[in-house]
Amino acid sequence: STRASSARRGARPSARTSVLSPRAAAMADRVREVMESMVPEFEDMQRRRLCTAGEVRQLAQTRKRFEYLVHRPQATREDFLRYLQLELNFESLLKCRRKRMGITKQGGADFAIRRRVHFIFSRALNRFKGDEMLWLQWIDFAQRRKSDKRLERIFGRALAVLPRSAELWTRAAAWELEVRANSTAARRLLQRALHVNRRERGLWLAYFRFELIFGEKTRRRREMLGVGVGDSGAQEGERQ
Repeated sequence: STRASSARRGARPSARTSVLSPRAAAMADRVREVMESMVPEFEDMQRRRLCTAGEVRQLAQTRKRFEYLVHRPQATREDFLRYLQLELNFESLLKCRRKRMGITKQGGADFAIRRRVHFIFSRALNRFKGDEMLWLQWIDFAQRRKSDKRLERIFGRALAVLPRSAELWTRAAAWELEVRANSTAARRLLQRALHVNRRERGLWLAYFRFELIFGEKTRRRREMLGVGVGDSGAQEGERQ
């Protein structure tokens, strides 16, 4: 009996105790997929001598830790923000190293980091849809990186979940007018905003400002073309 009890004490834990729960196993699978997608990026960093093998291993471990954090059901806004800060800091580091080494052309790693920042923002806002500040941070990042196609989708998602946000409506309209030079889309956005938020003073001011800017641009364009107000009136009289 003594021998049998010793054998039981020295026995390995049963396989059942080491099996992950279905939720934990699914999380591990998702994290593994994300980490595997980073392999070409890591290879690019080392091939261009932007990072050492040790630095790549450390980055991979840190990213893996953050992936587990943000995949948790109880992930917090701060988890996502700290993950974003890691990627933004690393993007700045690569930029400095490229400049020091005289590498002007961006590579796969640079584009991958940019895509990952968008990916982290997207997942964060799937969790915290009503966080206006987080939407505006994503918009700022997309504008700085000139990610116009993605920015159009970001504005669409943001306004769908926060139609009462005057800041989001005015930012979207300003982007259409100033960046895309699309006054029709800008006017349409502001009119939609006012339809939803009739008593929002800031939106009315933004709409009046837009019309003043549009009117001034139209006047300057007519001057450049040599078309005066009198000519326009005469032509209108002839049509009548």
